[in-house]
Amino acid sequence: MTRQILLIDDDKDVHTYIQIVLQKAGYNLISAFDGNEGLKKVLSFNPDLIILDYLMPKKNGSETFKELKKSQQYERYRDIPVIMLTATDQRPERIKQLLEAGLNAYLEKPFGNKELLNVIENTFITNKIKVRNQTLRKAVENSKNFLENLLESCPMAIITCELGGKITFVSKGIEDILGYSTSEVLGKSVYELLGTSKKVLTGSLESGDSQNKLVTNGIYVEAKSGIQIPMGITSSYLRDQNGETQGLLVVGQDLSAQKQLEKELLEKERLLAITQSFATINHEINNPLTPILGNIQLIRKEDSLLSDDHIKKLEIIESNVRKISNIVQKYNHISKPEEKNYYGNSNIFEI
Repeated sequence: MTRQILLIDDDKDVHTYIQIVLQKAGYNLISAFDGNEGLKKVLSFNPDLIILDYLMPKKNGSETFKELKKSQQYERYRDIPVIMLTATDQRPERIKQLLEAGLNAYLEKPFGNKELLNVIENTFITNKIKVRNQTLRKAVENSKNFLENLLESCPMAIITCELGGKITFVSKGIEDILGYSTSEVLGKSVYELLGTSKKVLTGSLESGDSQNKLVTNGIYVEAKSGIQIPMGITSSYLRDQNGETQGLLVVGQDLSAQKQLEKELLEKERLLAITQSFATINHEINNPLTPILGNIQLIRKEDSLLSDDHIKKLEIIESNVRKISNIVQKYNHISKPEEKNYYGNSNIFEI
């Protein structure tokens, strides 16, 4: 299909010249002699390219170009490439402003046939690339919006932070789990937020973990309400295209329901393990106690050979051996293990 080029220029001789050049090159020329007429022909013909003279009466090239790019009426025509014809004494800053506003190219008068055709062909090529890049950017933006919606819908708390721990992004899941809004968390330390140390989040990463990630279960994090929330934490390094570490990705999951089930299951398993250990305890402890007590009694029969001090020591040994035996016997009567504080945060079974 023959490409149509719209020329907007008030000089009829220029139209005649350009028409001859374009027809020989296989293009179809549409002529307009001022800015207003040119804009109307944009609507009528939807040209493939526009050549626009900068200096024109009524509406100059700059004004025509700005209306084409900004007016809602021409929204669907904004991707049409535009070449501006300028005088050699045109102020460079004005051309720069037009290029920044989307002008594809400019051509200084006077120009020759080859110059005109080269600029036109180059403009078609660069505009094709430009439109393709815009399409890619739009696709990336759509993907970004999709990912953002996905992150916002995810029930987990997704956090990114700098290597020092400063939070740069957090998903809505943080509000659902811990009650903090995004604005309350951004810029804060991830270690302070989670109430844990850098070593907990990056320990195996720094030691060269083959999976390059660390999963930590059972961390209790204080929510905004003050309640301790059990969370499962997965962390991994964020790296750039060169493999350089840029930060940390932390994903937190609320384990409250899971922890309750685990607690109930653990209690049952614990009781089962204790009861199953009774036979082992009886066997492994009572067996060596039997020869100890027997030998103590044999030695005591030789009282004439023992001093009072030796006899007293044997009595102490025998007393403690029987005490151990009584403790072992108590294990046979445990139906539910109860704990008591032993020292600091340590607990022992109540026997």
